[in-house]
Amino acid sequence: SYREAAELSAAAMELGTVLPVHIKVDTGMSRMGFSLHDRDGAVRQIEDATRLPGIVAKGIYTHFASADFDGDEDGIYTRAQFAKMRELLDSLKSRTVRFEMRHCCNSAATVAYPEMHMDMVRVGIVLYGLAPSTHIKSRIMLRPALSLKSAAALVKTLEPGDTVSYGRTFEVTRPTVAAILPIGYADGYLREFGGKAQALINGKRAAVIGRVCMDQCVIDVTDIEGVRPGDVATLIGRQNRDEITVDDLAEIAGCINYQTVCLITDRIPRVYFEDGKKIGAEGPML
Repeated sequence: SYREAAELSAAAMELGTVLPVHIKVDTGMSRMGFSLHDRDGAVRQIEDATRLPGIVAKGIYTHFASADFDGDEDGIYTRAQFAKMRELLDSLKSRTVRFEMRHCCNSAATVAYPEMHMDMVRVGIVLYGLAPSTHIKSRIMLRPALSLKSAAALVKTLEPGDTVSYGRTFEVTRPTVAAILPIGYADGYLREFGGKAQALINGKRAAVIGRVCMDQCVIDVTDIEGVRPGDVATLIGRQNRDEITVDDLAEIAGCINYQTVCLITDRIPRVYFEDGKKIGAEGPML
């Protein structure tokens, strides 16, 4: 809004600096940005904001509400948003208000609407090798950049009649070899995954049994030979030719892949690789 621009201007002047800004326009997301319900008024306010001292309006942008959906109405809505943006830019240009960078496209629109790229795009989820929707997934080749791994802290044998974890939701019906993993919902591995998700260990799938705890979960490795403490368990990612994806876990949790990766907390150490070589790490115990 103009009020926020004026506040930034005053702060920049007080600090004796010049602040580069991008102006946001609400073309249909109904969140932040100059409203276009009164387009002429928005043009005047944006022009006035660009004239304020202490700020330089480097860019102007909007955000699409449904570019990741493939319905006819979604396409119509996205194109209508883009048309509103172009009309606004034409009006501003007629008043000699121009911007170095004009941008509209999130990950989905970057793939689905190349004609709307303008001066730059704002890719997010695709940087992780994840598609914003099934519709977009079919249109671009992506390779997941993220994996989530733990390791067996303890391997123990359970007997028939034993129950696993809080609420005793899983009862052992045969001699069972269980591996305890030191990861739980406080790390972003959700409670909903208990009894539904799987891990890859020694190249094979192991079911998560019982409820996921705050800091631990239990997997059934009875049919996987030779599992020992320290063996790596992949919760997201690939082992051998098998893979557990972010989308697999999102489906179990009833959410989207964005949410699944955002929930991974800073308790989880981050290890960075480039061309298969470790190039850095950060986080607890590193």
